[in-house]
Amino acid sequence: MATFDELIRKLIEGSPIERNFAVQELAKLGDPRAIEPLVETMLSDTDSGVRQTAAVWLGKMGNPEAIPGLAQVVLTEGEDPELRALAAHALSDIRHADAIPVLIEASYSPDLHVRFAAVQSLAKFPDQKVIPALIDRLGNDYYDIELVALSALRKHILINPDAILKLPTEDRNRLGRTLQDKLHKERQEELCK
Repeated sequence: MATFDELIRKLIEGSPIERNFAVQELAKLGDPRAIEPLVETMLSDTDSGVRQTAAVWLGKMGNPEAIPGLAQVVLTEGEDPELRALAAHALSDIRHADAIPVLIEASYSPDLHVRFAAVQSLAKFPDQKVIPALIDRLGNDYYDIELVALSALRKHILINPDAILKLPTEDRNRLGRTLQDKLHKERQEELCK
């Protein structure tokens, strides 16, 4: 097994395949010293595959110190949308409250791929801070994004109904109308079978 220093050397000097391997092995070590070089790799490596691998493995490490670097990628318009989406998923893998504001902001991204990843990631957080952003996706977005938001909101209602009751009246009413419309549509589809 390679040492930390050997892996860092491969990360800097190796071929794309060696750099991918180094990213994975550094992350598996779980050493917090690996966060900074992995973030740097994600931000600036010349190979998009290596950058994407770094984003995924930063999430798997689960260390909140990676949140600022991942946030930078997620929120940079014009950045590779696949990398941005992977960074959003990595933020949800870390499952830290500091990731929520980043994901909320990304849930309004003009890029569909990024927005979808952000909503999927927000759906994994049981925190009531995500509820207004999920409600905003209802009736205003593509069908798949709406389904993810609706499913997450249904879970919130089951887990913590008081959080829904504490929402502003406008958000509560919009959620109620949407849930009623979706339920009505589901019943119609069942009857038409």
